[in-house]
Amino acid sequence: MVFGVVGIAAAAVAIPLAATSSSTSVIGIAQGTNAGQQSGNSTQNQEPSEEDKNDPRLKKFTVRTHCDEEHPLREAVDEKQVVLRNGKFYLDEVDPERRKYKDGHAFAGFYLEYPWLEKPLGLVSTIKPEPPELNWIFLNKKNLSICYGNKTASLEHGIAGPWDWTEDMEGITFAGEESFVAMEESPGDWLVCYDAMDDMLQSANVGERAVLAISLDRVML
Repeated sequence: MVFGVVGIAAAAVAIPLAATSSSTSVIGIAQGTNAGQQSGNSTQNQEPSEEDKNDPRLKKFTVRTHCDEEHPLREAVDEKQVVLRNGKFYLDEVDPERRKYKDGHAFAGFYLEYPWLEKPLGLVSTIKPEPPELNWIFLNKKNLSICYGNKTASLEHGIAGPWDWTEDMEGITFAGEESFVAMEESPGDWLVCYDAMDDMLQSANVGERAVLAISLDRVML
């Protein structure tokens, strides 16, 4: 059960590549100050329970988009790959050879309990291939963009959950809803945001920028 995996992957820490694909390796990734450190004992060698090993929320996946809107810009946001760059979620091509952002990193993550505040179900992703590091995924409270960062960033600037999946386990939800949108930050550059007020981000003062409703779909890795 994910809720038993407390206090790991908290700050942006270098981890073995296996830790992003195996729940066994995930256990024991150090947070900035975890229970083991506080008691003077390392958690690196603790064995995960069978329940943790078999938890489907610890299975690694990537994220792609789907858009049902009848809109002239639909093709710009439909069937795209979510990539991490500059602290935010951007949309790029699924085919790595055709990607626009050379500094983008395709989402590769899993669900994990956020070990602070109310301890909601959180979401983490690697942020670069070598050495692999995990960051928390969170909602930026000011502009409603989906962002990533370490413990400090997630606590100071964001709402870290609850994240979850849809009933069919194929889609991603935040606070129980699939209220995601793609917002054209600049011509051709699309950000993933959360339409918290159900007003196509007008409450976030996006002005005349294009905003299209999308879903975030899980694709297992």
